[in-house]
Amino acid sequence: MSDATIQFSLAALGIFGTLMGAIVTQALQRKAEKDRRSAEDRRRWHADRFKACKELLVNAMEVERILWSTCAMLPDDSTRRLIVQEGHTTYLNVSDGYIPTLQEGEATGNFDALSLAIIKEDLERVHPLCDKLEHLAAELALLTEGAVPLAASELVEAAWSAAGALESTRSSQDDAYAAVLAIKPGRGEFERMVRIELGVSVPEPTGHRRTVRFLSRGRSIGQGTPEIPPSGSGNGAN
Repeated sequence: MSDATIQFSLAALGIFGTLMGAIVTQALQRKAEKDRRSAEDRRRWHADRFKACKELLVNAMEVERILWSTCAMLPDDSTRRLIVQEGHTTYLNVSDGYIPTLQEGEATGNFDALSLAIIKEDLERVHPLCDKLEHLAAELALLTEGAVPLAASELVEAAWSAAGALESTRSSQDDAYAAVLAIKPGRGEFERMVRIELGVSVPEPTGHRRTVRFLSRGRSIGQGTPEIPPSGSGNGAN
């Protein structure tokens, strides 16, 4: 092999090595940039989900707090039936300053114009909050999937149901309290699903509650089992 051929081969190898190094370097840089962008996207989506979940939870707690205090302003059943008989289906369409009166002309003691004003004001505050809950639930449906948007939808439905129960004159005070109390389990389930989604807590094992129920059932059976007398007690009786 001549010297020219050897020099040409060495030059070709050098050029090839340089090209391969450039290609590998560019590929590694592209991969690093892709990983960086993916990490930024994950952080951004994580932050967006956290913000939407936090706002939904805060608004749901505000709805629950307002409606719970509003329940104390509702009339008793006798007064409520009188309001219904006079043609009022919701407290929002009752005229300001309205005071239901008994047939004898005596005003009812537990419901007056101030009570009505507070109920109407609270309902007007709650309705925009429930609308915002719906918007946040829709945002979560786009940001994530699975148990979190489902729990958010159920929480929004519970909030609207409670608001409707307090708005309707056909709902008793007990019905209104029960509807507001129904928000709390939905809020707790939403909090649990969000913690799992954000990696704060881990899902509860499937058989955990079943095992707990079995053990508690075993304890209750054991408590009801009569004690066995000592072996010597029978001989003593004879």
